[in-house]
Amino acid sequence: MTTRTCSAKIIPDPWHRAGALLLLVALAVPGAHRTPVRPGSRPAVDLAALVRAYRESPSPAGRVTLAAYADAHAKDLNGSLARLALGVADYEQKDYANALEDLQDLGAKLPAIADYVAYYMGAARVEANDLAGVAQTLMPVRRGPWPSPLVGRAWLLEARALKPGQAAEAVRLLREHYAELPQPEGAVILADCYQAAGDLQHAAEFYQRVYYSRISGDAAARAAAALLTLKDSLGSQYPQPRPRLELERAGLLLDAREYVEARKAYQTLAAQLTGVDRDLARVGVGAVDFLSGNTAAAYPYLRSLEVAASEADAERLFYLEECARRLTDDDEMRAALERLDGAYPQSPWRLRALMGVGNRYLVANRPADYMPLYKAVYESFPAEPPAAPSHWRVAFQSYIENRDNAAALLREHLEKYPAHSTAGAALYFLGRDAEKNRQFPAASIFYTRLSKTFSNTSYAVLARERLNLPELKNAGASPETSEFLLSLALPQAKPVPVEPVAATSARVARSRLLRTAGLNDLADSELRFGART
Repeated sequence: MTTRTCSAKIIPDPWHRAGALLLLVALAVPGAHRTPVRPGSRPAVDLAALVRAYRESPSPAGRVTLAAYADAHAKDLNGSLARLALGVADYEQKDYANALEDLQDLGAKLPAIADYVAYYMGAARVEANDLAGVAQTLMPVRRGPWPSPLVGRAWLLEARALKPGQAAEAVRLLREHYAELPQPEGAVILADCYQAAGDLQHAAEFYQRVYYSRISGDAAARAAAALLTLKDSLGSQYPQPRPRLELERAGLLLDAREYVEARKAYQTLAAQLTGVDRDLARVGVGAVDFLSGNTAAAYPYLRSLEVAASEADAERLFYLEECARRLTDDDEMRAALERLDGAYPQSPWRLRALMGVGNRYLVANRPADYMPLYKAVYESFPAEPPAAPSHWRVAFQSYIENRDNAAALLREHLEKYPAHSTAGAALYFLGRDAEKNRQFPAASIFYTRLSKTFSNTSYAVLARERLNLPELKNAGASPETSEFLLSLALPQAKPVPVEPVAATSARVARSRLLRTAGLNDLADSELRFGART
């Protein structure tokens, strides 16, 4: 029996480049490769531009130019940064011998980012099959002064550096640090190690974690291929995935608009499963037809489909409502919603249907029809995200229509959703309502609180304008209004710190060094990691 070795190649990280976009645009502008110089002096070469150009279009001439820059600046910081960039670029081009030469003894010269030097040295050694002492090489990644964004990948390298006979030790290492591993690569490599250790059932379990949660990418492809082999190897001992996992994977295909594959998956599951799971798969077929634009097929199929009273039936009714909405058949749309109201009052499918029908009437400017629906949303699903905007629509429409309960609804909105983005608007319109009723002290207090708590919003600007009106200047006190505002859990305005904390300063400094070296993808990743941690 052939098994995958534990030293399978690490899947490259999809470094994000969003933060580097403007710099890449600048690189395309004539003259962007050089920094401004005084007339008569030699132009200074921009290291970052050299590195970016070389990584984007590698060539022998580009490498010679970058190496010459590193040699010319061997005694200063930029020379060390150029060597780091060379090492990274060589690793990316699978020139591991040159990468190791570039990075040798560089950590001492770049102590603030020594973890990057250590990681790429360790990675180059693993790829070159120079495995002895890799754990020691990677030590700066784990023991630096600040947490490194590379620590999870370092554990993967350390596991890969263990010899084939040490697969069980690699499993132990990865299980012990599983929470730190980048995913889905971590699960795939752990599965590789289980397979190398001869524990095929655990290998299948971790391959399944990837296969049933990812539908694209190298990790998903590797997991799918490995599972085919393990099914043959294990036979009846192969751990069968739970039906809900298979349904979830079909749902991922549907979410990704892979309609042909999603329909095929649901049809296969409908033929294999039983009970509620089978019903969910059958409804899934209709959902695929609807979402792919084939309402003519979805509508009669879902109407004739008989399923047991369950979430599958709730989902079926939701898609019936959506089909009728697309076909502008208001009677059928409301009929499906009413059946959801009666049979599945707490189902998330009812919530989605309420929002869908409500939005249909909102676009058509039919407040008499949408207000009861939005009210049902926040009354039936008070903890769900749509509750706050639904309550706001009801409260604001009541204010526009000058209803007697408008002020009470605006106050209720602040009591229920004080941290929502609509809280500032509620304060503003409470102020306007108080003005209309000549309650000037109350209006002044509402506007003043709005201006302080949500100072940078457009409603705060309007509130400050209102406070300049003669009747609101020195308007006096309103104890009832002050007491009401004190009872609310409105966000507290927090001043921006004058000085960053030490961890932030270190993270920014590290990012700047990487950006100076032209490694913008690593610089951006450093800042994102800092924001998360």
